[in-house]
Amino acid sequence: RFDLRDGMGLYRWRNGDTYEGGWKDGEQSGFGCYKWHNSNIYEGRWLNGRKHGPGLLRVIVPSGDDDDDDDRGVSNATTITTTMTTHQSEQMSSTCIHQQQQHQQQQHQQQQHYRERIFFEVWSLGIRRYHVELVNVLRQE
Repeated sequence: RFDLRDGMGLYRWRNGDTYEGGWKDGEQSGFGCYKWHNSNIYEGRWLNGRKHGPGLLRVIVPSGDDDDDDDRGVSNATTITTTMTTHQSEQMSSTCIHQQQQHQQQQHQQQQHYRERIFFEVWSLGIRRYHVELVNVLRQE
């Protein structure tokens, strides 16, 4: 059919995902790069619209969302211990506490970390046959 994608090209889905690479009879075929809207990327071989053969998968995981030992149990909260009289504690306004919380949130936002993970995979007509992690790096934005 004449209206099917054939050759090299770029396709963008409504959700923001893209595929750039080879097409045959309207299906991903040959080498191509699929980018999800969440920044994950798969580069590898395709056949009949399915991953087929070797490829690399790059995954971006916000720090704290994965199950690696480096991030487990780490808290970004700051604990402040003070000694004050009852009268002094009554004088501390909620505004002061709110300002302190805002400052802590700003400090945390300035130091965003994410984990970049890269996997080598081998696929057979859309079925993953082999999957091994090559890189697992904590990065700072």
